[in-house]
Amino acid sequence: MFADPMERGVEALAQRYPDPLLFLEDVHDRRVEFGRQGLIRAAVSQSRGIALETGGDGSVSAHLSGPSPDRVGDAVRSLIRGEYPGIVSASADPFEPSREPEGAGPLVGSILARVPLGHGGARVKVRGRYVQYAQGIRVASTTMGQVAEIREGSRVRLTVELHRNGREGVGTVDWVGRPGRAPDPAGLVAAAVARAEVRLDARPAPRGGHPMVMAPGVGGVLVHEMFGHALEARVGAAHGSALVREGAGPRSREIRVIDDPRRGRVPWRRDDEGEPARAIALVADGRLAGTLHNRATARSGGAARTGHARRSSYLSPTLPRMGCTFIAAGRHDPAAILEDTG
Repeated sequence: MFADPMERGVEALAQRYPDPLLFLEDVHDRRVEFGRQGLIRAAVSQSRGIALETGGDGSVSAHLSGPSPDRVGDAVRSLIRGEYPGIVSASADPFEPSREPEGAGPLVGSILARVPLGHGGARVKVRGRYVQYAQGIRVASTTMGQVAEIREGSRVRLTVELHRNGREGVGTVDWVGRPGRAPDPAGLVAAAVARAEVRLDARPAPRGGHPMVMAPGVGGVLVHEMFGHALEARVGAAHGSALVREGAGPRSREIRVIDDPRRGRVPWRRDDEGEPARAIALVADGRLAGTLHNRATARSGGAARTGHARRSSYLSPTLPRMGCTFIAAGRHDPAAILEDTG
């Protein structure tokens, strides 16, 4: 429906501007919070819109909310005349077959039916969140032509609290939906209760410096914050990061940190500028090895685009953002690491 207007729009803008780009999205988001009594709060949001960019710096020259083909042409003609229409409302005709998220009721009910009222003499409290997300995008540019993608994801976060003899143990588990992977309500509840039980008898950590062994998820959060955000390039930064300028990095040559958008909770294979996503080594052999770029930062730093350009919505410009940041598997046996820690 929008292919011809977007193609014609980019071709027309290219007669006046050096590197135009059109980004179109259709987003459906459903969030449900639940507790012992069932559904507590549910929210459904939907948005459609187009961003029109007239240059390679990533700045957005115009927005169309709820676009229709004629409004795309109107905005393009305004930009060619040197006018900047800003945000323009239009009809809300969908540009892709909408994928309305399915209801969460059956899954939530199945989870809550398996939560015990008590456990080993402890009172049990439960809370959770269920999220479904679907985003259809289309990107048109002079360099890549036109590409399209549908990104979908779902996840459940379940938290169980155990209260016994004045002590509290909290266990949280996450389930992330994958193609062909169905949720396991009984397994989620059992895992959350088991984690809460362990924490019920946990001792406070002593003060001072101590060797630590982190679970894979915790290690992923650590490198996400320490290296991922710091290696999201910025326009005008010679090397994209204070870490790079200072020559910082892990001491161990066995550490390898990778960011791969194709593995995230809502993975993407094309970023919001149409660039193919790929795995980027941020740390290799204990040294900083890579930086995440969009087209503006790549041009500024004389680097290649990495497929990490993302927008918070069609109303915003792209920024280099992480996809899924993790530490690659090493050669040591986990049991041996724990034993050697003492």
